[in-house]
Amino acid sequence: MIKQIFYVFNGDADGIIATHQLRLAHRAQHPISGLPAIFITGVKRDINLLGRLERDYASSDWPNAEVYVCDVSLDSNAEALYALLDLGATVHYFDHHRATLFRDHPRLHAHIDTSAATCTSLIVSAALAGQFHSWAMAAAYGDGVQPVALDEYRPQALADLARVGRSINYNAYGDTVADLHFPPLSVLNALADFVDPLAFLASSNMILKLESGFNDDMAVLAQVAPREISTNCCLWTLPDAAASRRANGSFANQVIAAEPHKAHAILTPFSSGSALAPLQFSVSIRAPKSSQDDTGGRISVGADDVATQFATGGGRRASAGINMLPATEVAALSEALRVAFG
Repeated sequence: MIKQIFYVFNGDADGIIATHQLRLAHRAQHPISGLPAIFITGVKRDINLLGRLERDYASSDWPNAEVYVCDVSLDSNAEALYALLDLGATVHYFDHHRATLFRDHPRLHAHIDTSAATCTSLIVSAALAGQFHSWAMAAAYGDGVQPVALDEYRPQALADLARVGRSINYNAYGDTVADLHFPPLSVLNALADFVDPLAFLASSNMILKLESGFNDDMAVLAQVAPREISTNCCLWTLPDAAASRRANGSFANQVIAAEPHKAHAILTPFSSGSALAPLQFSVSIRAPKSSQDDTGGRISVGADDVATQFATGGGRRASAGINMLPATEVAALSEALRVAFG
C-alpha cells in the first residue's frame, strides 16, 4: 500500500528549503506518482501547523501516514504532535527551536538541534548525508546562519546562494499570505525541479522580483527611528503598512548588524482592518552579540528568555519573537529587555 505523505513546514526559507531537500530525496527513491503528498504551511509566524493537520485531515488513515515536519516549534505543536502519534502516524521532526515538551515515542523520529550555529535545512542536509547541501547553504544564509562553504564554490557563487536564501526568507513575512509576494507553497513548487539553487537562480525571475520588492520595502522602513529604552536596548515601532509586515525580519537583521552590542525589539502593528480594534504587534527580538563561541565567532544569547515571558513568545537564543503582543504589554516588554540585557 502506498503511504500518504504530509509535509508540514514553516513558510520561510529554512522551512521551505528543508522540505525541498526531503522532496528531492523522496523523488529520487520513488516514482513521483507513488508519493501522494499533502502540504501544510503558511506565513512565517503561522507556527501552529500540526493542529491544522489534525483538524483538516481527521479522517486520514494515520497508521499508513508519514508526516515530515520542518522548522516548526515542537513546543507550540506538542499537543497535536502527540495526538497524531497516538493515532498511529509516523512523524519525522526536523527543527532547531527549543523543544522542552519533547518526549520519546516509538513513531517519532526527531532531528532537533538548538545550536545557534545551525538551522533546520542544515539538520536535514546532515540527515541526507549532504546530498543537497548547496540548498541547505542557501537556507542558512536566509536564516542568518553562516554555513560551512563547500570547496567548489567561489565567492560569487556563495553570494548567489545568499541571494536565494535571503530573498525567499524575506517573502515569508506578513500577517497573512495576501501580504506576501508569493504564497509559500508556490515558492516550494517553483523549486521542485531544481537540484542546484544556482540553476534555479539562473532559470527563474522569482528572486529578481523579490529583491525589487525588498528594496522598495526597506526604503519605507529606512525612515523609522528607534526609541532607546536603555543604553543596551532599542525598541523600533514600524508603520502600519504591508512593507513593515513583509520586511520586518530583514529590518531586524539590519539593525542588529549595525549595532550588534545592543538588544533590539522590532514591533510591527497587525493590520486589523478596523480603527476600533485594539492595537497589537508582532515582535522580533534580537539579542546582543556579546559572547564568543568556541571558534571565536560572535554569537547572540538570550532573546528566547525575553520572548517566552509572553503568552505567544518563543524562539532561539539569538533570535526570538512574540506572535501577538497587545499594546498594553509594550511597557512590560521594555522592562523585560532591560532586565535581560541591562
